[in-house]
Amino acid sequence: MENPRHAFTRQELIEKAMGYAYEGLDRTLDSHIKNLRRKIETDPGAPRYIETVFGVGYRFREPSAPFGRGRAASRETCDDAPPSPSGRGAGGEG
Repeated sequence: MENPRHAFTRQELIEKAMGYAYEGLDRTLDSHIKNLRRKIETDPGAPRYIETVFGVGYRFREPSAPFGRGRAASRETCDDAPPSPSGRGAGGEG
């Protein structure tokens, strides 16, 4: 997986999916993410594969990466941020 810790903004994901700059509501993507989670997650209410990053958008988790207890990731857990002191990654609802 390329850039597994990179959080994509809603606009980045929409542009990649549609191939052009979409001028509609960016919350449209949230609906699609919700549907995708229903299909791939064991428990869509506590997602393990598609992580919500508050204030940013979404990112895909590496299958072997640890996940948190119902918390969503924050900007601090993205990209090159150091791991949390507890050793647990952030992940959760979105």
